[in-house]
Amino acid sequence: MKRLIIIVFILLLGLSSCMADGKKEIVAVGDIPAAGQQIIKSFFSDCKVAVVVRETELLEIEYEVRFDDGAEIVFDADGGWKKIECHKTSVPESLVPVEILEKTRSMFPESTIVEIEKDGKQFDVELNNGLDLKFDRRFRMKIDD
Repeated sequence: MKRLIIIVFILLLGLSSCMADGKKEIVAVGDIPAAGQQIIKSFFSDCKVAVVVRETELLEIEYEVRFDDGAEIVFDADGGWKKIECHKTSVPESLVPVEILEKTRSMFPESTIVEIEKDGKQFDVELNNGLDLKFDRRFRMKIDD
């Protein structure tokens, strides 16, 4: 009987975690962790938030903020940015790692960063001239084909 209860408990736990996988809901800006709210206040105060979507994966929570001008930011559960897209303007320079900013400025002085994404051990960067760049954790650059 004890084994049956344990098996049922494990099955219910597994089923409930599967149900939470991929859940999306619209939330308020105030539901974003404080670090993310501070980024919005400091760097995107001129933009109006159109919608905030919280996505719950199995072990991960993300907040996707869309602004009325088309810009988007994705935050992790701690409020750190994972992805910033600014289609009409450039990504705020203070949010870009210094090594990436210096390298793109020196190699592409007429271009600006319009999108940056942290992807585990690398950064994906898109310039306003359409060029896609990848930087590893040591900030070595590679042009993405």
